[in-house]
Amino acid sequence: MYHLTNTNTSQYIQVHHRTFAQIKWLRVRIDLATPFGFAMNVRLLSLRSRPLLFLLCSFFGAGSEWLSDEEAKPFPSPSSSNGTFYEGNSVVSGNDQNAFHPKQRAKGVREEEYRLEAKNVTIFIPELHFSSQNGVIELNSFNITADFLEVKSGDQTDLSRKIQSLLLMENEPTSATNTTADLNTFEYPELVASLNKSLNPCDNFYNFVCDGWMKSNPIDEDKTSANQFQLINNLIEDRVKEILDDREHFHALPPYDQMMFDMFDACMDNASRLAAGSGTLLRTLKSLKQSFGMRYITDWLLKVWPINLFYVVNVGPDMRNTSNTILTISPNNVFLLSEKLYIEDNLAPKYLAALKRYLRDLLELLYTDDVRQSVFKKANKAADIERRVNAFIEVEVRMALIINDTDKHYDNAYNDDIYTTLQELQHTLAGTINWPRYLRRILPDEVLIRKFSNAIGTVEARISEVELIRKFEKLARNLSGQMLSDYMDWKVILAEIVHLDSRYMEAQFELDRVLQGSLARPAQWKECKNVVLGFFPALIERVEATKGQMGEMFGNVKKSFHQMLDANSWMDVKTKSEAFEKLKRLNVLVGYMDAIFNETKLRKHFKEYDVHKGQSFPEMAFALSKLMNRKSFLQLLEPVEVEFSSLVINGFYYPIKNSIVLTGGILQGVFFNSNRSITMNYGSIGVVLAHEITHGFDNNGRLHDQSGNQKKCLIDQYNAIQVPGVEGLHINGNLTQGENIADNGGMRAAYAAMEANLANNPKMAARRVRGLEQFSPEQLFFINYAFSWCTNQRHEAAVFASVFDSHSPPESRVNVVLGNLPQFANLFKCPLGSAMNMGSRSCSVW
Repeated sequence: MYHLTNTNTSQYIQVHHRTFAQIKWLRVRIDLATPFGFAMNVRLLSLRSRPLLFLLCSFFGAGSEWLSDEEAKPFPSPSSSNGTFYEGNSVVSGNDQNAFHPKQRAKGVREEEYRLEAKNVTIFIPELHFSSQNGVIELNSFNITADFLEVKSGDQTDLSRKIQSLLLMENEPTSATNTTADLNTFEYPELVASLNKSLNPCDNFYNFVCDGWMKSNPIDEDKTSANQFQLINNLIEDRVKEILDDREHFHALPPYDQMMFDMFDACMDNASRLAAGSGTLLRTLKSLKQSFGMRYITDWLLKVWPINLFYVVNVGPDMRNTSNTILTISPNNVFLLSEKLYIEDNLAPKYLAALKRYLRDLLELLYTDDVRQSVFKKANKAADIERRVNAFIEVEVRMALIINDTDKHYDNAYNDDIYTTLQELQHTLAGTINWPRYLRRILPDEVLIRKFSNAIGTVEARISEVELIRKFEKLARNLSGQMLSDYMDWKVILAEIVHLDSRYMEAQFELDRVLQGSLARPAQWKECKNVVLGFFPALIERVEATKGQMGEMFGNVKKSFHQMLDANSWMDVKTKSEAFEKLKRLNVLVGYMDAIFNETKLRKHFKEYDVHKGQSFPEMAFALSKLMNRKSFLQLLEPVEVEFSSLVINGFYYPIKNSIVLTGGILQGVFFNSNRSITMNYGSIGVVLAHEITHGFDNNGRLHDQSGNQKKCLIDQYNAIQVPGVEGLHINGNLTQGENIADNGGMRAAYAAMEANLANNPKMAARRVRGLEQFSPEQLFFINYAFSWCTNQRHEAAVFASVFDSHSPPESRVNVVLGNLPQFANLFKCPLGSAMNMGSRSCSVW
């Protein structure tokens, strides 16, 4: 018997439609050939003129015959009339087919059949709903368990792939399924194949768990690493490509959807991009030619906005009242992202040589393109190139020295901020910019009138890292006119180069090869996909949205962290009370932003976009960049909102709103699978969740002011660790301290939550992985944690990450964290003094 049931343990998934015209009905049929036979037909009913589920339609293939509104002949519905077309909590036997009327077929309805042979099959589809208000289909995870399941017609690989990728089911090749023969074991072949049991887990637990995975997962030529995040990202990239390629499925597209496709097509059109060359860039540079001198910086900024010089102007939280937004002025970064690459003796020669080579290559291309010599005169080409390259390098090196000599405030990200009006700002910074004039031009009229009553001098701003900005101001005033002009030209060139043709992309790749070790350029569609996602993220996310049932796990981890707060000895009573209140108010946001399904908001957001096929790709990109940045200032009229992309594979803590975000991308793969034991999910997504909770109390939180000794222990511990595979280079314990605190504290909280859950659910203690039966649920918790960090990384990428990434290397995130945890050493019987049992050398803030 097939069971269609409701279950509390299933993952909650929400998949949004893509829009179709002239569609009201769709019927699909899945035939499963079993000893008793079964046919299931699903009818989708739309109460509006458009939508049907693009993803489900794609699952059953292209080229369908669709039933138009005029031809629709509804067949009987088994469901209620409120928009829900199927309710769970029903049992459908092999002979109970009448409710679905499988023999009825209206003209034009597409019917697909996949024939499978199966034994002991159970299908779980908990509560599936279709909302007529927002066109959203909601369903719990579609789980099929069987002793034997084989596709006899159709393509099994394609069927499996589309179920997984288009409906965002668990993406494990085996789906980690159970069998009815033994409910205490489940399949996890990827993990079984990865463990190297010949290694001693107490010597290097990371290698013990990840050895097989690292050997079987080489780095793609166009990637700098291979890891579990990358595997999920590959799946997401494939799904996005299907969306961008499936143009023929879309009829009567909304204008903003059509603009997204037009921009992608323009990016992919190599002939047109090559014909356009660098024309847009050259016209911009020509318009900037004028006398040198500081009085022209404001004019230059207005001409090239949103390109920035030494500062970045945007909208950020008002730290005095984090529900409000405020203009924020912060220092800009160096081009290579880390000052260390410009000034460290063991790094600078290599990276500066690569940067100079890149700049020369760009200038050679620009000289070739500027046939009229409107900007680049060929008479003094060699000397001109050297002057321009040296000017950029000198300014960047001087900026790097300033950044390196300025306190970075690792312990508090906001303790150097000041608040001032724009009128006062001119005196506060002795500025080279006419701030009132500049902001009056770039702020939308709506903001000036509604927020500031058109009185620009009263506009208030938060100045971040004031000391650094003042030093940059001094640098700008001391540069010669020629050097400043050359540097400003470079800011325009480097900002626009990513939108030019493949010649410029090849030059960019050569620099990336030195920086991070890439062996090949990404496929062009991937480069174009990234550009399109930057301008139209919500349109892609609408069809990629997913939510998981994280509520129970969040509550358990939160409770364990409460106990850790209560048990620590360095907080006084008042501080501890404040910490409890902060924890109580902590929120979790899972999956995606609801706004991506709000058609009214989407229409309003995109109404000013003007992208059409007659434009060149650089023209599209430059125009949209200006528009998006201008629209970003409208946030000054709204309360602070947490914004994130569901396509990002990550979890993060948003301190301004005391909220944790788990994106849809991380709720799959190794991180979460509802078919695995819950202890393993605690070891992966549970630790991620606990890690983000701990960020609310890390080095950037004021509640940590009294934890100096504990933090110093962690800083010193990580400072002593060599970056794996990089001789002579150590982890920066100061740079990584916030993430290290969260890694260690999060592990303790997640493990405590898992133990409490095991105690309340004794049946879980018997569950094992087939092939790893010797490991207890508690040991599997640690094993899956390590498995989630298995990584292969290029040497160049490891070096580059060590100087700017606030996270420690993956191997250290496993071995150091677990080596600091007594429970791990006890479970794996690691002797005192071994690498994985630090004993008195261990560190813990919590």
